[in-house]
Amino acid sequence: MEGAAGHALQPLRAGDAADIAGLQNLSRTDDAWSPRAGLVWQPSYYVSWSKSFQPSGEAFALAANNTQLAPETTNNTEVAAKYDFLDGKASATVSLLRLERTNIKVANAAGTALIPIGEQRTDGVELSGAAELGSGWRFLAGYAYLDAGVTKSSAAFQGKRATITPKHSGNVWLTKSLALALAWAPA
Repeated sequence: MEGAAGHALQPLRAGDAADIAGLQNLSRTDDAWSPRAGLVWQPSYYVSWSKSFQPSGEAFALAANNTQLAPETTNNTEVAAKYDFLDGKASATVSLLRLERTNIKVANAAGTALIPIGEQRTDGVELSGAAELGSGWRFLAGYAYLDAGVTKSSAAFQGKRATITPKHSGNVWLTKSLALALAWAPA
């Protein structure tokens, strides 16, 4: 098989955009501390908390109409417990969570600009279970309930359900482990 490929790249440094004819300098600096903390103890309980942020140009969509929008911040808190039973052949997990987002944005109807809409909170519970069924078969199932809504915004968005967050979701899996013996002998 024959082939050829080529690649050329001209990297831009911060401030170079101002040097390119017709382009506005959209440079911006955001900085924030994104701490994470967790505590795990036996027999399988945990608590976690995290804080993160996403600048307005997180999807490389930085433009003159969104350079001054504040970064989105997220606080996530979760407590959970996992229980093993039937001599470790089955387990169940329950988790409670709260996710708070500030400075959230949506695209306008034309998709040409980002509109700041405020704050969102999601409270939820996740339940999952797994069981070894024997002969390499394993059953897994999960369910999540998420109550997601806009908590602080203009009248157009206030109290509305958050988009792309399902209220109910679930999954069911049945897996089989295959014992394959592969052999290779050089020719």
